[in-house]
Amino acid sequence: MKRGDGFGVVPGRADEGTRTPNLLITSELLYQLSYVSMFVRIAAISRLFAAATVQCNRAGAVPGRSPAAGEFPVETECLVRETGCPTTGPSRSPAPFATRNPRPHPTRRRAPSMRLSERYPRRRAFITGAASGLGRALCRLLATDAWHVGMADVDADALGEAANEIASLGGHPHPVPLDVTDFPAVQQAADTFRDACDGVDFVVNNAGIGAGGSFAETSIADWEQVLSVNVMGVVHGCKAFLPHLRDNPDGGHLLNVASLAAVAAAPRMSAYNASKAGVRALSETLYGELKDDGIHVCVLLPGFFPTNIDADLRGPDSARKMTRAMMDRSDVTADDVARRALTEAARDRIHILLSDWQSQIVWHVQRLLPGTYVRQLPRREAEIRARLSS
Repeated sequence: MKRGDGFGVVPGRADEGTRTPNLLITSELLYQLSYVSMFVRIAAISRLFAAATVQCNRAGAVPGRSPAAGEFPVETECLVRETGCPTTGPSRSPAPFATRNPRPHPTRRRAPSMRLSERYPRRRAFITGAASGLGRALCRLLATDAWHVGMADVDADALGEAANEIASLGGHPHPVPLDVTDFPAVQQAADTFRDACDGVDFVVNNAGIGAGGSFAETSIADWEQVLSVNVMGVVHGCKAFLPHLRDNPDGGHLLNVASLAAVAAAPRMSAYNASKAGVRALSETLYGELKDDGIHVCVLLPGFFPTNIDADLRGPDSARKMTRAMMDRSDVTADDVARRALTEAARDRIHILLSDWQSQIVWHVQRLLPGTYVRQLPRREAEIRARLSS
């Protein structure tokens, strides 16, 4: 192939090896637009923090303490909490928009499950991987609002303990030991839950396993196991519950749990990265296909946070140790992720990311400057490994 083929070169002409003016202008325009988009995002973030600073100044900002519930006008309080600006003392003057958009509960923010409960008054959810970690945290949040929760997990003993906890919190658990790689079993579980609760409103495909190690040392057996659980497990859940969601006159929600690995593509995680990228692509495809049926599809893309995913991680011991070290360094908990997931799902987000700056940087930089991002990955990965080992 000659230099420039496919980029405006006309072979055999005197100007061979150069770009035609039209395509040159187009490529340069797209290049500039990418930077315009980046600066627009930066400007939006700057405006958000500027607004938060103004509200803090009006309220009397004192570093070191977060506001108590009801201490400020609720819009100021929520903005302060979202941006992490610590304040104290009574509000000197209400926020300009506080009187325009009063909230029904001026002294507290609504529970993450409340928005979903308003949309789906019969409150019926089914969650895989529900015995521990994120799945169990989601069940706990829904239980506080008296949801019927179908709880599926391959660990029957841990599932029983989780079901007892959900019942003690006011929820209605429907535990079922389940291997998501077994489609007939998943289909039977979906039908049983539909019959028991007369339908389903909210489905979370959360079950998954971890994997690490370089591509060369990842066996075909590990690849097949990871794809079977992380990708086909989600496919099975979507396939089994889709008819029941379509039968729901209120529509429904389908939340698929992927990972920031679907975007980050870090080295030495090839099988896991590929599986979570598949979940993201499936979710985006289903969003377009099911939107007109009243079914909202979203995908959760969290980074590292403490779970037991390293217990059955496929790969060498070094990958397990690295995963545990990354989780131990995280300030995010499973409850934080669950709260974010329910809040953003109720807002009909498509991609749900955590609000931490690492996740936001990875998401925006990878989309705006993909080539630069990928070229920097080996160096960044080496720096992280050196920092964790020191």
